Amino acid sequence: MKIFIIVFIISNALIGQNLKYPNSVEEIKKSLEGEWVLDGDDSDEHTHFWFSEKSGGIEYKDVKTGMIIDDHTIVEIIENEYQGFLIKFTKLLSTRTYSIQLLNDDYFVFRAEWEDVRYKKIKTIE
Repeated sequence: MKIFIIVFIISNALIGQNLKYPNSVEEIKKSLEGEWVLDGDDSDEHTHFWFSEKSGGIEYKDVKTGMIIDDHTIVEIIENEYQGFLIKFTKLLSTRTYSIQLLNDDYFVFRAEWEDVRYKKIKTIE
């Protein structure tokens, strides 16, 4: 029985998700840049994260109409000694900061107020 448990744990570790978690604010920005969709959402809305030297933001794109919606959301990545890395969204009338749970080549997950929000990457910016 003990051998089964050890084999189960090791096999799960080896075939688990790609947990390439970035180790710096700059690595997180680079990993986030590109187009994402909410995992499991069938809508035609893509979320484009972008960063420049001084700022970052989000644009939403309706792929059916080609319309880009820029709601002037500013995105910042913050390193916190106790909580790890945080993502801060600043809109015209509100600011929200969330804990980054997972970021790799395929998925981005952050902890919102009541649940985890999970995005799936569809396009990387070169």
